[in-house]
Amino acid sequence: MKNSKLLFISILIIAVLAGTAHLFAGIESTGDTETPVFVPSPAIQEEEEQVQRQPETQQQKTNWELLEGKWEVMYKSDDFTGSIVYRISKDKNSMNAYTVKYIDENGDSLNSEKLVLIVKSFSGKSGKGTYKLEYEGKAYDIPCKVKMTDPNHFELSYSYYDYSDKETWTRITE
Repeated sequence: MKNSKLLFISILIIAVLAGTAHLFAGIESTGDTETPVFVPSPAIQEEEEQVQRQPETQQQKTNWELLEGKWEVMYKSDDFTGSIVYRISKDKNSMNAYTVKYIDENGDSLNSEKLVLIVKSFSGKSGKGTYKLEYEGKAYDIPCKVKMTDPNHFELSYSYYDYSDKETWTRITE
């Protein structure tokens, strides 16, 4: 038993020493070997420079275009039951939403042209802005968030003191 134990310990020591030597032999470098270096072709460099030169406004323009158009929101409250149609368009450095018309539950409509939403930043998926509300004759500018759920829907959420709400805006295709 004692001999077999000594034999296994000896084999283990030899294996550790040999393994360590092989490990360090692979790491050691003489400096004679060349390290491969990736040199991009002129076409790749030109393409990268073009991407870097593209103004951010081009990407932002694409993001803004996701919001442009007519949208409808359904409401059901004590004050109003029906839908409101909005038109979102680019205006300088923001996207502005204006009411187009109010449609009540009976189908009667009332035209309107009033600024209700200013989206100041939009990444294509989410953004921030100001929602303009009127309540009991007073105007409120409420910070809001816009979250695109799919190309035809986005959620507008806001919270003002104890009141918070989330509206689903649906794109109207004409």
